[in-house]
Amino acid sequence: MSVGVLERATARESGSFAPIAALAGNTAEWRRRVMFGRDYDLVLGDHMFATLHYAGTLRRWAELRTADGAWEIRRRGFWLSGIAVHRAGNDQPLAELERTVWGNGMLQFTAGPRYSWRRMSLMRSRYAILSDAGKMLLMIRSSTFQRRSRMVLDVTPDAAGLRDLAVLAGVACFVRLLIATHSSS
Repeated sequence: MSVGVLERATARESGSFAPIAALAGNTAEWRRRVMFGRDYDLVLGDHMFATLHYAGTLRRWAELRTADGAWEIRRRGFWLSGIAVHRAGNDQPLAELERTVWGNGMLQFTAGPRYSWRRMSLMRSRYAILSDAGKMLLMIRSSTFQRRSRMVLDVTPDAAGLRDLAVLAGVACFVRLLIATHSSS
């Protein structure tokens, strides 16, 4: 096992992550750890910024871990599945996303901030999270022919200093995987 692989494995087990704010202005990848696994890592080079672990029957919820904390992202509904984001171990949602038939939606935090979830490209399956003012903060897209094993996350410089960045990155991955699952079934 190489030193880099060993360091990443140790970081994953100990929960030490690079600060997600460092992703502003960069492109990272959500990567599945193993071929048919339920764990995804948000990585850029040798640095890991977050993990997303799917759990529950039919993968109805996932646990997001970053340097900023831990959250649970729970799927609601069946056809037009929305999601609720909770602090780990807390039953009160801190944010909720309602999606429309066309794939767009609004992510509303209970503390006030709102973000738009937008489908940016029909054929290439590109989605973005925009600020309430309409500025693009994140874009998530599939890596070529690897819809579920790798997804590219572009974090714009406008996302620098955003306190909800960790949650937004986790929500982008969760919803993108939810869409990929529905489109392939």
